[in-house]
Amino acid sequence: MQKVSDALEFIGTILPSYTHTRDAVHVAVIPARAEDRLKPGQPVGYGRGVALAGADALHIGIVDPFLGPAGVEPNQYFYIFLFPRTITGLSHIWTHPDLPDLGEPREQLPSEAEDVLRSQARSLGLSLERMVDLATNYNNNSTCHYTGEEEMYLDNPDAFWEAWEMYTGMKITLRVKENQEFFRCAC
Repeated sequence: MQKVSDALEFIGTILPSYTHTRDAVHVAVIPARAEDRLKPGQPVGYGRGVALAGADALHIGIVDPFLGPAGVEPNQYFYIFLFPRTITGLSHIWTHPDLPDLGEPREQLPSEAEDVLRSQARSLGLSLERMVDLATNYNNNSTCHYTGEEEMYLDNPDAFWEAWEMYTGMKITLRVKENQEFFRCAC
């Protein structure tokens, strides 16, 4: 008699024996746009709806491994297959610890997040892109933005970081939860 097992336990590993049976698995996927040329099966991260292929990206999955050898060209859309055993729930609406929990789909969320970030950037005299880059550097590398003699503060740090998570598709680190301000002055 063949051993009954959950195939998901063994995806991405060598099977310990041939006693496992055929099975079917769910694989969590998320659509993304390629900024660079990507190969099927290439590890990628995810942020702002874009696949992040750099070595410093937090890899959460792979480029659709079933694409043909041509892969994905820049600005084409494809599915990222999330790594096995990384999602925290599965019912065709899933969660992952490194992606914001969207709950039920709601069209306005990304634009609302962008509005919060634009407003904060404007109040500090920064572009949206610069503000997001500074926050991302702080989140990923503890790099503060030095402002010289000028003191700069986030208007509403909780709202800012919630919007940043939604906009970038990344989660804030414990460091950010403990100290949300990433501006430092010389005073």
